[in-house]
Amino acid sequence: MTAMLLLTFNSMQRPQHDQLSLDNELVDTGLQMLDQVAEETQSEIVRSFRKTLTGLHRDAQQRRSETSVLANSLDLST
Repeated sequence: MTAMLLLTFNSMQRPQHDQLSLDNELVDTGLQMLDQVAEETQSEIVRSFRKTLTGLHRDAQQRRSETSVLANSLDLST
């Protein structure tokens, strides 16, 4: 869980870093695993963590998209 959180924060801070696709795959896989754990244990803590991490992951993807659009618009203007 800590690794997923760190990968997500890294993606938020550095939206265009070299290992971004791998990080996204790992976080997506981790979220699926959290779904299974939450279902098996009925743990509200795990569900809450998963919900929080899903929101952060979505925000990181949005930030990456915005950064990409900005970079593309700067490339077009030069």
